[in-house]
Amino acid sequence: MSDERSEHREAFGRAEGVRRIVALTERRRAVEIALDDESRFVVDVETAVRLGLRVGRALGPNDFAALAEEERRSAAYRRALFFLAYRSRSAAEVRAALARSGYGDVADAIVARLQAEGYLDDRRFAREWVLGRLAGRPRSRAALRAELRRLGVPEDAVREALEDVDDDAELAAAIRVARAAWEKSRKDPPLRRRQRVMAKLYRHGFSPDVAALALRQAMADAGEEDEAAPED
Repeated sequence: MSDERSEHREAFGRAEGVRRIVALTERRRAVEIALDDESRFVVDVETAVRLGLRVGRALGPNDFAALAEEERRSAAYRRALFFLAYRSRSAAEVRAALARSGYGDVADAIVARLQAEGYLDDRRFAREWVLGRLAGRPRSRAALRAELRRLGVPEDAVREALEDVDDDAELAAAIRVARAAWEKSRKDPPLRRRQRVMAKLYRHGFSPDVAALALRQAMADAGEEDEAAPED
């Protein structure tokens, strides 16, 4: 179907003169249009509705140009929905994906449509990203902020998403990382074990102070003392 539509888009651009629609046939979510010169082409149902295509309507060069543009936007929209099917995305991610697919010129229009329809929302995306990270792959506030910025999330949405990640929440996340790393390295010598846990915490963006507290708590939970910790 996609190759067929691509061929028709090229044909739209070459169309000359006036042709009249003699038949419309629905095919799944598409419409096959037959013209009085015995040519046929297929467009999305939405395209047919938006352009008011009906039997008896005459199509001139301007109409075929509008058809080509509408079909291009429809193809970009389908591509964006496919991209969103795997996980939530930021608006910047969708724009970049459309540009990579050759739809950079209509990316802003497609993003605006997806936002209006509720498929794209940077604030919602940022909140879900932070919650997902804290639940499955804990990170520090700084690391989460860097990730969201890298994904193109606006600064105000980043700040809002991180409002609930206070010092206690960050330490709790670090302790979870430390516990898992401590258990995983149980066969290592004590010093090497502590080093591996601290390295893991650093990779997740936690500061030295938070990492040290998390390691100490993980060791306490396991019933082991931190021999390197200073005495009171």
